[in-house]
Amino acid sequence: MSADYIYEKEVTGDKELEKAFRKQINTWAKSVPNHPYKNLGDQIQVTAIFYKPAYPIRLLTQYESRSKNSGHEPFENQKIPPRSIFRLEDFNSWDISLPDIETFTDKTSNYYVDGSQYVMDCFKCKANGWITCPQCQGRREVTCPNCTGAGRVTCGSCGGGGYHRCSSCGGNGKISRTVTRDRQVTRYNSGGQPYTATESYTTTVSDSCSRCGGRGQLTCSSCNGNGKVVCSRCRGRGLVTCPAYSGMGRITCPVCQGHKQLMYYFYVERALEYSDKNTCVVHENIYNTFPEFLDNYSDYESYNLMSITKNTIKQGFYRKGII
Repeated sequence: MSADYIYEKEVTGDKELEKAFRKQINTWAKSVPNHPYKNLGDQIQVTAIFYKPAYPIRLLTQYESRSKNSGHEPFENQKIPPRSIFRLEDFNSWDISLPDIETFTDKTSNYYVDGSQYVMDCFKCKANGWITCPQCQGRREVTCPNCTGAGRVTCGSCGGGGYHRCSSCGGNGKISRTVTRDRQVTRYNSGGQPYTATESYTTTVSDSCSRCGGRGQLTCSSCNGNGKVVCSRCRGRGLVTCPAYSGMGRITCPVCQGHKQLMYYFYVERALEYSDKNTCVVHENIYNTFPEFLDNYSDYESYNLMSITKNTIKQGFYRKGII
């Protein structure tokens, strides 16, 4: 749409525009179930065509809130201004100059309050730069996690039982073997006269297992029957080097990060958020005749006419101390 049509204007003589209108009406009529006039756009009489201006408006509102807080960080010999602010009550967060807001955004940032900075020894490490290791309490060693300090662990060979089942006798304590023996039997000769003869036969006997002495089990050679072996991780000491910082017994102070001093300061926390709202202002004739226009205006062709950005709430609008 050209800028020439910003204001109301009669364009009844525009035949191409009228043709487009009729086509749109036909499309609409055909979309309505059981409409009696499918070509309604071709049957109506167009008496006049006017451009009526509609002004879709997009309103972006940037909200800003501020709060005062205190904090600290490691002092790394950075240059700080002379201290002139000693309490949070000594300044108003809205009197602190902050960077201009360039675009609408949702963001939270913190800003130093110059004149509030001062340096003190770290309260955590007492200006040492380190603290006692919390794992070993400075002893440099901790209880072995494998043997929980006992120095010995369950034997992996026998499972802690101290014995193995004898493989020779299968745990029975006896070994079966077959032997041949002789016995006297009565025989008869051809004349039917009895006589005594010797014959051999085989039988199975069980002997005590010579390997295990009839016990059915053998003493575990790994643990000598104790069920426990020396812990390989601590070598029987029950202690291992503390894993924190290679067993130094102390760690870098987590507060001052080894710098021994802290810079204390006040800061302003600025929270930014914005809302995006859309509305549409139209000519009263359009609103009265086609109220559905407002529901569908975002689908129509439009172009940006103007954009205005300004502050609408000034400092001092709210009573001091509320924000």
